[in-house]
Amino acid sequence: MTTTVLADQLRQLDTDGYAMLPDVLPAGECDYWSVVLDRIWEREHDKPHTYDDEPGVRYVENLLEYYSMFQRCVTEEVVVAAAGAILGPGMRFSLINYRRTEPGSGNQALHCQKLAHGSPPRACDAIWCLDEFTALNGTRVLPGSHVDNHAVLARLDDPLARHPGERVIQASRGSVLVFSASLIHGGTTNRGTGPRRCILTQFVRAGQQPRFDWSQLPLPIQRQFRPDAAGLLSLPSHDALAQRSNHRRS
Repeated sequence: MTTTVLADQLRQLDTDGYAMLPDVLPAGECDYWSVVLDRIWEREHDKPHTYDDEPGVRYVENLLEYYSMFQRCVTEEVVVAAAGAILGPGMRFSLINYRRTEPGSGNQALHCQKLAHGSPPRACDAIWCLDEFTALNGTRVLPGSHVDNHAVLARLDDPLARHPGERVIQASRGSVLVFSASLIHGGTTNRGTGPRRCILTQFVRAGQQPRFDWSQLPLPIQRQFRPDAAGLLSLPSHDALAQRSNHRRS
């Protein structure tokens, strides 16, 4: 299991805008999470949601609303260290969503996150690979485009088409791709024979508003967060939650 960010990975984050962290999740956890997430989607997908539906794509927002076990994506030491190298101290956790892409689906226009415009970068994204990412189904990136993404995007004639400078990310199950949200990237058509499942997370720089208001999570979920998770989510401590609960009962 990867536990530290290596010097080469830190240099790649700086020069290319992304780095791969291998072997963060064990295979058994990838299996279990995939089953749980697919069950959540089957139960919840007909409810109102804020994202645009994509053919052949299953999407679940705000995984912390369902199970506290996903706090691992908030606190995993090596991912936090990599994000901190991009964003600096005081960063906050912003979002955690599930995306499953079926064969023949998933092609996205090359893009970068709207929040990411400006320097220094205001957000850092991560893709947690629950399935293997291969040359047939991996996410594509434009290395170095985080430095001046406006200029690169302005030169794109067709953001859906292949780009001569793109690199298709290949990764084993359990790996995590960490990248500046300023990096131009996009999902590719899944040309494999099975689904491409991943968890998408984001940290934001100090002073930026997280995508989700974590204080709205159910209190039973909040009580299960470790102190390091609660800190990154800007949530009160266990003692403060207990006092709030006692006050409501009195």
